Amino acid sequence: MDAFSTFTLVQESHLHMPYESWELSPRGRNEASLTIASACTDIRIEVKASPILHLSDGRRMLPYDEQCRLAAVSGVDADLTHVTGRWTTLLHLKAEMRRVGLNVFPAEDSGKYVSVNKKSEQVETMAYKEMALLSPSFTFAWSKWNHSCGHEQIVVKVREGSGSCSEDDWSLYMLSPQRTQRLKVSESSESFSAELYEGSEFHSSLYHMVRDYCSPEATAQLPPSHPLFIACVYELLSTTRLLSFS
Repeated sequence: MDAFSTFTLVQESHLHMPYESWELSPRGRNEASLTIASACTDIRIEVKASPILHLSDGRRMLPYDEQCRLAAVSGVDADLTHVTGRWTTLLHLKAEMRRVGLNVFPAEDSGKYVSVNKKSEQVETMAYKEMALLSPSFTFAWSKWNHSCGHEQIVVKVREGSGSCSEDDWSLYMLSPQRTQRLKVSESSESFSAELYEGSEFHSSLYHMVRDYCSPEATAQLPPSHPLFIACVYELLSTTRLLSFS
């Protein structure tokens, strides 16, 4: 610029949508991380519920406090140190990320501007609740078959624990308003099939379905998880709308 004047920098609001993939994984008791991969960047958001030891702002003393933070961003040249690594509320994190152009929070009309894998609101809400309940012990991830199962069904990849793994460690589950089932098909199969996994049965929820196959160690992690942590994971999943925008 050769003179002082007003200028505007504009970025497409839906630059990071639809997502290419995502993964929700446990990181310890009452802690989890959500990684979202878009066409131009990878974003990792962490969630935790931790004890409150001292409150200096006059708030009522509570045994736990739910928090979120933007843990890492790749593929972006800008300096985001003022946004990353700071624990805050999900509402504040959402506003800060949008302000710096990291918008992974669809609005009501976002479906008009990007390609959406539209799902029934009932089954999508149910899936987020089930995933949040199981998040202390299980990793969930994007499945390509979620595009092939129809409007009333959702397909997700599930495995026990976190860390490195092989494709054989993952299982595919299909959720619908009436029932949940484990699928025989794998991510590497040539075509989609709703055929049941050998020896498996239908269940009313993903929570009960997954517990049929998990270890005692994974089961032991579920009841002690704090309700605020479960609620925060659910809110994060609901506000990013992973199952419809990927």
